[in-house]
Amino acid sequence: LGFESGVGFLPDDIELLEIFRRMLSTREYEVDPDTEAAVIEQLARGRDGRDFANGRDVRNVIELGIRRQAARLDTLARDGSRLSVEQLKLLIPEDLLEHSRNEGRRA
Repeated sequence: LGFESGVGFLPDDIELLEIFRRMLSTREYEVDPDTEAAVIEQLARGRDGRDFANGRDVRNVIELGIRRQAARLDTLARDGSRLSVEQLKLLIPEDLLEHSRNEGRRA
């Protein structure tokens, strides 16, 4: 199930994907294709809300993901791990998924 096949995704999902990719690229972050698809599915489910806004909600997910990644990598570094450039650029599912709008607003 992926975006390349177009199976199960609406045209609005493709717009979310394009916004997501553009925002990640601008910030020089990366995700794997499975994480990307899961994030877009999560955002698409949130579209049912009255105050959903594509760009704002994508930005909120990414910004929260970056904060979660920083905390995760800080823990690794404190435990003595040397972090690679790839680790610094890669957002993993735990960083991005289960985005809570309330959590994003508190930060």
